[in-house]
Amino acid sequence: MITNEILITKYLEHTMLLALVDNRLEYLEVLDAESYVGRIFVGRVENIVSNINSAFVKFLDDQNGYLSLKDIVQECVLSRDFNENPKLRIGDLVLVQVSSDALKTKLPKLTCKLSISGKFSALTMGEKGVGCSRKLPEDKRDRLTNIIREEQKKREGIATFKYGTIIRTDSGENGVTAEDIIAEISLLEEQIKQMIDKAAYMSPYQEIQSATSKNRILEITKRFIHVIRCFNHDNIQINTDIEPIFNEVSPYKNELSADNEDLVSIKFFDPDLENARPLSVIYGLNSKLDECQKKKVWLKSGGYLVIEQTEALNVIDVNTGKSINGKKNIIEKLNIEAMEESMRQIRLRNLSGMILIDFINMKDKDENNHLIDNIKAMTKLDPININFIDITGLGIIELTRKKTGKSLIEVLTK
Repeated sequence: MITNEILITKYLEHTMLLALVDNRLEYLEVLDAESYVGRIFVGRVENIVSNINSAFVKFLDDQNGYLSLKDIVQECVLSRDFNENPKLRIGDLVLVQVSSDALKTKLPKLTCKLSISGKFSALTMGEKGVGCSRKLPEDKRDRLTNIIREEQKKREGIATFKYGTIIRTDSGENGVTAEDIIAEISLLEEQIKQMIDKAAYMSPYQEIQSATSKNRILEITKRFIHVIRCFNHDNIQINTDIEPIFNEVSPYKNELSADNEDLVSIKFFDPDLENARPLSVIYGLNSKLDECQKKKVWLKSGGYLVIEQTEALNVIDVNTGKSINGKKNIIEKLNIEAMEESMRQIRLRNLSGMILIDFINMKDKDENNHLIDNIKAMTKLDPININFIDITGLGIIELTRKKTGKSLIEVLTK
C-alpha cells in the first residue's frame, strides 16, 4: 500500500501541490497563487523618504514597492555610475527583486540584493560569507563550508560584484562533489552578470527572467520529495489529473528519484474517462483544506490549539482541553504532541514572520529543554527556512519563518 503521495490537482480554481505522508497531509503549496516574491524588475525611484531611510520604487506600471536604502547594491543602479555619487536619487533606474508581497496596507518590499538559486547553491548580491543548509549533517556542513569559503576568497579579485553563498540541501546528495558546487557557483555568478548587463538596455517596469528560473512545479516537487524522505520514507507516488503537468514532470522521473531509481513513480488520472472523479474529490481535499483554515485544531490527546493570524505576528495557544488530568507526564506529552501539530500547521498554512507558541507551563527545566530540542529537530522538516529564537520567561516559544508568498487563508479567501 502506497502511503507517501504527492498530488498535483485543481482545487477552487487553484493548482495545488500537496504531499501526504502515511496518508496524512503534511505539505502543500498553491502553485498559481499571485505572488511577486523572487521576481526581478527594472524599477524607477519615485520618492525618497530620508527619515525612514527608504525609497519608493515603481516596478510595474501600476505597482510601487518599498526599498530600504541599506539594500542598495551599486551594480544594480542602472542609469548612472553610482560610484560618482553614491546616493540614490529620484529618477534613478534600479534593478530590484521582490522580497515580500504587499500585505494589507503595506507595499511590497524590494531589495537590490538580488538572489538566484541553482540546484546546489544560491548567491545573494551585496552579502558576504558562506552559509549551509541546516538539513545537512554537521560534518558535511563544516567540510563544504570550508571548501567553498576558500574558493570564494580566491575569486574575490575575479568577481565583478560581491556576493554571499548558501550551500543548499541538494548538495548532500550522493555523488555530488565540492567541484560540482563550485562549478555551479561560477555559472550563477555569470548569470547575474548577464542579467545586469541586459537590464542596462531595458525600459522601466520590465521583468528580468533569470536564466536559473526552473519549472516551479518541478522545483517544489523535488523539495517535497526531499522532506518526505526526511520522514525515512521511500516509494513516493506522484499523482496528477492535469495532463500538461503530467507531461511536464514525467520526463524528469530519474532526476526526481535522485540516487534511488525506484524511489518515484508518476501516474496520470485521466479526468475524461467515464465515471472519473477529480483527485480533489478522491482525496477529500475539501475537508482537509477546511481544517487548515479553522482557528481551533484538536489533538488526539483531547487538547487543542488556537491559531490566530494577525498582520504583526502569528500566535498558537496550546490548551489542555479534554486531556485527562493526573496522568503521568500528561503536560509534557501534550506539549510534544502540540509542538508536532503546531509545526505541521505552520507548514500547511504557510505562516511567516514572527510566530509565538504558548505551551502549557512546565516547571521542570529538563522538560523545557527536551521540548526545545524537539522543536529544533522539527524545523528541519520544513522546506522553508524557520528558526528557533528563544523561550520567554513565561514559556512562550519564539520562531521566525521566511515569507514565501501569501498564507493559505489569504489565497483561499481572496
